[in-house]
Amino acid sequence: MDRRSFVRSACVGGCIGVAGCLGAFSDDAEWTFGTDLERTITVDDDAVYVNERTEHRESVIHALDRRTGEEEWSITIDGVPWGPWVTEGGRLIAALRVFPDDGDSQFYVRAIDTASGHQLWETRAFIGSGRPRIFPVADGEEVFFQEDEEIVAVDADSGDELRTYEMPSHVRTDSRRIDLHDDIVWGVIRKESGQPLLAGLSRGLDDVFWEWDTEGNGVETTIAGDEYLYALVDEGTGDPYRIAAVDSQTGEETWSVRKGTVAQLTYRRGDVYFLHSSASPSDNQWAIDCLEASTGEQRWSTTVEYQDVTADEEFVYLTNDRGKATALDGSDGSEVFETDLNAGMLGDDEGFERGVGDDGYLYAISDRGTLYAFDADDA
Repeated sequence: MDRRSFVRSACVGGCIGVAGCLGAFSDDAEWTFGTDLERTITVDDDAVYVNERTEHRESVIHALDRRTGEEEWSITIDGVPWGPWVTEGGRLIAALRVFPDDGDSQFYVRAIDTASGHQLWETRAFIGSGRPRIFPVADGEEVFFQEDEEIVAVDADSGDELRTYEMPSHVRTDSRRIDLHDDIVWGVIRKESGQPLLAGLSRGLDDVFWEWDTEGNGVETTIAGDEYLYALVDEGTGDPYRIAAVDSQTGEETWSVRKGTVAQLTYRRGDVYFLHSSASPSDNQWAIDCLEASTGEQRWSTTVEYQDVTADEEFVYLTNDRGKATALDGSDGSEVFETDLNAGMLGDDEGFERGVGDDGYLYAISDRGTLYAFDADDA
């Protein structure tokens, strides 16, 4: 049965214009797919990869043409998604939790060929009842991931282990992701005292280039830009969160700003986008600020009704749990597209669980497990 459905674009009830006709209903979707998908969405130049729930603790991974929604292949594998997946060099790198018939859970990193769906290799990352944060990162040659108290590098073609970095006895890996940037592997490590440090390691995993002291404060998330790493710091005092820009080569802090009490970060094309609560989070009042990546200077700010943000080279995409999705012009924050899954309906609302924007398209999974594709360029 073909679970993909096409929906004709329509503007019902008139047009309001910033950059053409703003969408008003779910009829704005270019296409939809599925009814029982997990929150995992991965996008590359050609396809969108989503994961379907099963009753047997398996994953059915679907590769869909990103423009038409046509299914290119699907594969059923043991395990359920564990953290975000990445694509690199024609490979989909997936972290999965596997449930054996007896014994503790096992966590694997698997590589799948994006052209055919064939599994290329797998390597076990963790065994135990804990909740490890594996978060694989990759380039065309190697894949890095966390394994208990080690950072592991494996060959991207074969999955063979190349080298490891064992955390010294006085530190352990934090529950945040690692990343790879300009041949530096970086992530949050934590001393036994509980004090976190943002550290930059050599690609060879044999040298710590720098450490950035968070002064005992928690690091909620980190993202990589072209020259800087951006850390979202919660000082635990109820004060606004702090964004700090850290030079990726030296570990020196170059600027910081404070905004809001709940926040998300995303980076694209020389800008940092910062979604934060403009009042009490329970009031659902949010704002998004666009900051110049090298200085922290504010380019623009606008009030929004959204809790999830992603961006590409042209647009900033926002989704929320009440079924609304919006695209903003990344240069000035003006609205170019908006849709509401629940417009004109009474009760039984549908919200978005997860959204990813890329190359003018927003791909968003609803809480009912349906993937929606919206084309902001057609707004």
